[in-house]
Amino acid sequence: MSYINKCENCGANLQENNNISFCPYCGSKIYLNRSKEININKNIHKYYTDNTEIVKAKADVIKNRNNLIFVLVLFLLMIAIAAVPLIIVHLEEKKEEERIQNEINNYISKGYVQIKFSSENFESEHYLTVKSQLEAAGFTNIEFIDLNDHGFLGILENDVKSVSIAGDSYFVAGDWFHPDDKVVITFY
Repeated sequence: MSYINKCENCGANLQENNNISFCPYCGSKIYLNRSKEININKNIHKYYTDNTEIVKAKADVIKNRNNLIFVLVLFLLMIAIAAVPLIIVHLEEKKEEERIQNEINNYISKGYVQIKFSSENFESEHYLTVKSQLEAAGFTNIEFIDLNDHGFLGILENDVKSVSIAGDSYFVAGDWFHPDDKVVITFY
């Protein structure tokens, strides 16, 4: 076996075989002339070069697509992580609203009255005005304690010192009481 030259594409030793040969290493088509000079078909070389660039470009497209998918998944995951606390807070608020509504329904079903005023609203008011407001709220068991202390020159005459409902003298608007609870109006 005699070798005539090297492949210009990859440098492999080539064996003489008529006028046409292929490089056994890179596949380039080689034309042999009588002077035993090697000419590589430039179009075939260009084809392999262009094909390699296409394969690289396709690999880059796939890599970029995978990177985009990764970023998108990461973004969606971050949104989901941020949304979880908001959903939990919303569910807790709904649960609390439901608990409050159940409590209100329970009081109403038992005939309780929710007051719209606090004990401080009655201080220094005329005791009969306070009595009217409490009766309008639904209270039926109202008692009075007259301190017979009208103050200097009678300035405090008939003014309320304190009001207690069911023994509670520091109630606030929104508290619930039964209409039959004992109400005590203490006045000067």
